Parts: sequence; C-alpha cells; structure tokens
Amino acid sequence: MANTRLPLRRRLLYATALVVVVTGGLLGAGEIALRLMTPEPVFDASLNMPVYVKTQWHPQLHGVKVPVQHSTNKWGLRGPDPPPGRDWDRATTIITVGGSTTQCFYLDDARTWPQVMARRLGELGHDVWVGNAGQDGHSTRAPRV
Repeated sequence: MANTRLPLRRRLLYATALVVVVTGGLLGAGEIALRLMTPEPVFDASLNMPVYVKTQWHPQLHGVKVPVQHSTNKWGLRGPDPPPGRDWDRATTIITVGGSTTQCFYLDDARTWPQVMARRLGELGHDVWVGNAGQDGHSTRAPRV
C-alpha cells in the first residue's frame, strides 16, 4: 500500500495558511461586530483649540492634587509655548495626540504625562519641546461626513 500522506513541509505550509486565513477572518468579523455595536461619535472632525486659556479649579476627585491648572499655549496646545527663533531649530518637537488619556483633563499642567515625559527627557540632557494635542472624546474612529 502506497503512503498517501503529504510531505511534512507541505503539511506545515497548509497548517500555516489555515491559521492565517482563520485568524484574518476572526479579526475581520470582530472588527465588523465592533463597528456595528459602537455608537457613532458625537464629535465632528474639527478641533476646538482655544489659545491662551487658563483655568483653575478644585475637583473633588480621589488622588487628584488641587488646585488644578489647565492652560493652553499660542497654538491651543496644552503645555508651554514653542521655543522662539533659533531655539526652535535646536529643540526636538514632540506633539502628543490622543483622547482623554492624553489630555489628562483633571491633572495639573505639570502632572500630565506629556509634560512629565518632557521633564524627564530634559533631565537626561535632551532639548525637547512637547505640545499636548489631546482632545477629550476623540477616538481613532472618524465620524461620518
């Protein structure tokens, strides 16, 4: 009786192809299900980034140090103004983009993770400027136009 089994190399190739196809199908089905279950965003694609706004308040939240200073710079980003003139050419520019976890709305300007990162990079000798472009409520899912 002849051996009808496929060679090991071909069996591994078929098994790998099957895993790739099944994984892709499951990920695609999951993406479709999440898009169907996720409500449409209430925000539009425009960003409300007022310049030079300073707000201070005392939120009653556990673990939040008060008062909280929330301010924007000349570009409407949270953080200091960009460096002027030649300092701009020397500094590495970092813009943090994201939603509420980037904006850190209930944290003081100096305690947001983008500013903590800027401070630590400066302590390590890097000349950096960090602008926080986080906007509460925005996500990677774009609104329908």
